[in-house]
Amino acid sequence: MAGLFSGTVFAQTLPDFGYQSKTVNGQPNLGTRPLLLIVANFAGETNTAGFTNANGTLTAAPLPQNAAYYDNMVFNQSQYPSVNGYFAAVTDGRFTWTRAGVVSLNLPQSQWDSTWPGPGGDPGHDQPYMSNIVYQAMASGQFNFKAFDANGDGHITQDELGIIVLGNDFTGCRDTGGPVTSPDGTYDWGGSGSISIGTSRVTDTPFITWCEEFEETLGITDIYGSRGFSYTLTPQSDEPDPYTHYFYLYYLDPWQRMVEGWITPRIISMTAGGVVTLSAAQAGDPTAPVILYDPAHGAGEFWIIEYRTQTSPQGPGYDANVAYAAATTNTYGGLAVWHIQQDGNHNLLTLASNSVSGSHQFTDWNEGPPNLNWGASSLWGSNSVTPNLAWMNGDLSGTNSTPSATHLHVRAFNPGAGSITVEVLTAEDIWVDFNYTGSPRSGTFANPFNTMAAGLSAVSYGGTLHLKTGASSERPTINTRVSIVNYNGPATVGN
Repeated sequence: MAGLFSGTVFAQTLPDFGYQSKTVNGQPNLGTRPLLLIVANFAGETNTAGFTNANGTLTAAPLPQNAAYYDNMVFNQSQYPSVNGYFAAVTDGRFTWTRAGVVSLNLPQSQWDSTWPGPGGDPGHDQPYMSNIVYQAMASGQFNFKAFDANGDGHITQDELGIIVLGNDFTGCRDTGGPVTSPDGTYDWGGSGSISIGTSRVTDTPFITWCEEFEETLGITDIYGSRGFSYTLTPQSDEPDPYTHYFYLYYLDPWQRMVEGWITPRIISMTAGGVVTLSAAQAGDPTAPVILYDPAHGAGEFWIIEYRTQTSPQGPGYDANVAYAAATTNTYGGLAVWHIQQDGNHNLLTLASNSVSGSHQFTDWNEGPPNLNWGASSLWGSNSVTPNLAWMNGDLSGTNSTPSATHLHVRAFNPGAGSITVEVLTAEDIWVDFNYTGSPRSGTFANPFNTMAAGLSAVSYGGTLHLKTGASSERPTINTRVSIVNYNGPATVGN
């Protein structure tokens, strides 16, 4: 159970914010999907791509483990960590891979990243290079591709069979760019605009990057743009120290989990405010995160808040290395405040980077202490208060932000708590005049309500109820956080 919420819930639905908008070949990434693991070992690796280890020396050429090791690392959900265990956690059990098979390839040096079909980085290099690896898997006879052609049309699409490549080739996430036809011409895999095939530098790549590459095969977006944004809060950001943090673990950010359909956040209006309890990510509650939005802004810009901690009652799990609330004090756990801007098709906008000249940042970042800093890798800790959240208003330069009337207060909590409570405080003004007989009665200064009950019903959590001079016999029960202020003279209630 996600916890308590007091406030007004408005009628916007999750699809308005992009829920389940990411699909593969039109199919949602839910349930299970067969996955073929290709382990590619290229002979004579010379490391001319220039990757180095922590000591500044070139890494060793061969894969450090055999195919059985990587088979276990990917598919064995009971092992910690494993790719499948990670997916079961971050999707709250809504998606995992099933083991279709493992193909082990020993390929010549002439086919590796920097030589096939030309030096790496050349235009058109990546797609034929990756297509060749899939083709070699077909030609090896180690795997029955045809068994996964579910509709028997001769085209094995990515929703019928996912493919991931792990190799010693020093590539990142790549794409075949189109179908790969079998040697006998009787079937193909992929299709136009096919999804990326992740390849991890298994000799020096952190485990969380393995997970990132697998996520990209499902349409997940790299959000780092100008590097280092919100790292240790999502694998789709840049890892600052990959060589010493091989097994770093942290959950995917909530916007990406939502558009995949893996979580179902609650939705509340910032103009109403309220109190919300957020369970730790490890609790396995898909309703734990909360969307904060303003009806006047619609679903194009909003925030998602969530609770992240390394020390939950369920254990650290796959958030074991999530960012601190305060890096200088190693205070565990706190509130992440994700700011989202998207277009009508639920694609992220991009803003000019505020830290790297000439670069850009996808509008999916954590805003951390003390000033809602863009892309912060820190959380709002116990008893912390944010400044007012600020709208970007679709401004692609990021220079014209406008403060909202809403700020957040994280109530005090103990390190490792299973949940935290957050107050959404909105400084809206509602007016009441007991002597007003006109209409409409909308709570404005010119058209106030004429009862306390109406005023209290409309006032935001953290707002102000202004009482004009007058008297009322009402004896209201006040169960929200509100300031009551007299205007231009005394106001009496209850007599």
